[in-house]
Amino acid sequence: MFTRSRFFKQNVWFAGLSLVLGAALALAGCSNSNNDVTFAWISGTWNSAQSDGYVITGGHLSYGYSGTISYQGNIQYVEYFTPDSGVIIFEYDANGKPQYYEGYDENYNPIGNPQDPPGDFIAVYFKNLTASTGQFATAYDASKPLGCEVGTLAAAKDTFTLQALDSFVSYWGGYTKQQ
Repeated sequence: MFTRSRFFKQNVWFAGLSLVLGAALALAGCSNSNNDVTFAWISGTWNSAQSDGYVITGGHLSYGYSGTISYQGNIQYVEYFTPDSGVIIFEYDANGKPQYYEGYDENYNPIGNPQDPPGDFIAVYFKNLTASTGQFATAYDASKPLGCEVGTLAAAKDTFTLQALDSFVSYWGGYTKQQ
């Protein structure tokens, strides 16, 4: 015989099990906040007084000067060093890679044939980030004039760390988020 008490106990047990399983599935589907590439606070267009800027939307990052895109790619990893600083690692799009040259003449015209970067992964560091301002710097190593990019995401995570920050950033640009 099915009594009201037994019916209630079975439903409570089933509801409890459903909650536990639902919570486990929800947690399994959550990404680590250090690797979440959909940051609303950093998404948008960030411009400087020097007419350059970063556009960060939907897991994609592009950088350009005076409206011309210099490079772009898909964000693969973000790590916070502090609540307002960190690194964004992205992989270049197939046609979003920069071109490197052997050097430049006195009028800043490139010398030699264009060369692709040594890898597909590069980093953009950020610091002093607020809702409307921040400082950004794309990784650069003067000892590697043909680029400091690396070949894999694992190598990028190992290379572009907080400890290596001073090796890759000699100048921070100031940017304002466009509304």
